[in-house]
Amino acid sequence: MIYAGIALLALLLTACDGGDPNSQPPPRTTGWEIGPVMDGQNFSKNCPTTFTDTFTIGPCEPHYVTRATGPLTGKTQVSLRFKLEGDKLHGASPECSKGPATLDLHFSANVLGEQWEVGRWWASFAQVSNLSPGEYSVTAPFSGRWTAVVTSNAHDSPEAFKTALAKADRIGFTFGDCTGRGHGVASHGQTRFTLLEWAVE
Repeated sequence: MIYAGIALLALLLTACDGGDPNSQPPPRTTGWEIGPVMDGQNFSKNCPTTFTDTFTIGPCEPHYVTRATGPLTGKTQVSLRFKLEGDKLHGASPECSKGPATLDLHFSANVLGEQWEVGRWWASFAQVSNLSPGEYSVTAPFSGRWTAVVTSNAHDSPEAFKTALAKADRIGFTFGDCTGRGHGVASHGQTRFTLLEWAVE
């Protein structure tokens, strides 16, 4: 009876532990994510959460397109080549519906545990504006004048930028309008975004 009880306890512990002790939990996605998703809410309206190399804007209104990264210390630049097919884009905010749409290379750092409120940086010096059908290439060296979420920049606040690079958590690009670099874009009809090349070197 004692042995039977021990055997039953072992089975229960194995079940609670997930079965096979050598099994590993499924890995987190390392692909592209359209967001940001905060408190269960995706600020990119009507968009797929993830994509491989293409997605359609309209009714999707993308804001942040990012992927996981590690420290960027020692990296020299980030570059993106993409294509837009279909209709011209405009700002997603109502007051920007007739204004130009923009794209900025971007990374964020998990500083003080507040990933989306501090530690956000944009390569504003290499912004792609007036997004319309066509193919685009943009490269931003990390030695450039990256701009933070508030008013500081990499040249005026070198230590803050250095810390952000060391604690980088997400990297990618944001779609923006007249109200902000990551405030989203929309399409007059439908516009297919295709990511052709991406590199962090």
